[in-house]
Amino acid sequence: MHRPTSSAAVFPLRLVWLALCGLATTGCATPTRQDAAAASTPSKDPMMTATAAPSLSLDDLNQRVLRLIDGIRTREDLAPAQLQRLTGVDVEVNAEDPTIYGIAGPVEGQGRYSLVSSHKNAAGQVDSLLLSFEPGDAAAPCASVEGYRNALAAAGFSGQHLPAGHRGNESWYFTRQGVSVNLHVRPGRGASPAPDCVASMVIGIYQ
Repeated sequence: MHRPTSSAAVFPLRLVWLALCGLATTGCATPTRQDAAAASTPSKDPMMTATAAPSLSLDDLNQRVLRLIDGIRTREDLAPAQLQRLTGVDVEVNAEDPTIYGIAGPVEGQGRYSLVSSHKNAAGQVDSLLLSFEPGDAAAPCASVEGYRNALAAAGFSGQHLPAGHRGNESWYFTRQGVSVNLHVRPGRGASPAPDCVASMVIGIYQ
C-alpha cells in the first residue's frame, strides 16, 4: 500500500480549509481546477434514515470532516464516541449491532449528508467510515474536490490520482501515517466549466 513520503510542514486541517475557502460557503463552491469524473454512489445504511441531526452549512460540514480526519490515528479513533467528539454531532448506534453507527443530516440548501461505519476487519473491528453527499439541487455548490485535495496535501497527506476504470469512477487516494482518505469524484453541475465535487469519501485505517 502506498505510504506518504512528504516531509512538508503539517498544519491543522481546519485552519487549512479556512485559509483556502474563506468564511463564505461559496469560497469553496467554485474551484478553478476541473477533472471530468463519473459519479460514485455508495449504498445507504438503513439505520441512518431516522437520525435527527442539526442542519449544517457546507463549509461547517467540511470543517468538521477535516477535523475528524486530522484526529484519526488508530482504529479506536473511528469509534462512536470519538466520531461524536470530533464532529460535534450526536452519533446513532444500532441497538443490535454496535459496529453499525453514524450521523446524518441536512446540508443547508444543498441536500443531505451521512457519515457511517462502513467496513470491518477480520477481527470485527470497524476500520473505515463512509461519508456520502446527496445533493438536493444540481446547480447548488458542492463539496470541492480541489478544496479537499489542497487541505489534505497541506496537512501532510500524500495523494495519488486514480483515473476512471471499467466502472467509470475517478478518485483521489490520500495516505498519512496509516490513515487513508479516498475521495470519489462526480462532475460538477450547472456552472461552465463545472467544478469537480466529492460524491463520497472513505476514511480508514490500513495498518
